[in-house]
Amino acid sequence: MKKEVEFNTNLVKKYQSYYNKEYYERCKINMNKQELEEVLLSNKVPKDLYSLSGGLPNETYCLEKGKNGWHVYYSERGIKTSIGHFENEEVACECLLKIIKKIVSIV
Repeated sequence: MKKEVEFNTNLVKKYQSYYNKEYYERCKINMNKQELEEVLLSNKVPKDLYSLSGGLPNETYCLEKGKNGWHVYYSERGIKTSIGHFENEEVACECLLKIIKKIVSIV
């Protein structure tokens, strides 16, 4: 079980480097949380892979609205591993979608 935890942590660290300001300027998707949910549902992405309402579900990529913006993180065993903090909803949704696209096939 130890290797699985290390793999997930390394996966999250890998994605952190992709999400910088210059990267977003080159490829914007511009979708809100509701539109992201529609894309995920229509592509039959397993619901236990993501949470659009935050919280601490196990082994799940999460999107959460906070006081100072939007937070994308990986939740595992009650621990949040931050992937990114964003000022606007569209960029946070884009981040989460790109992570999920690396894991499952989405049209």
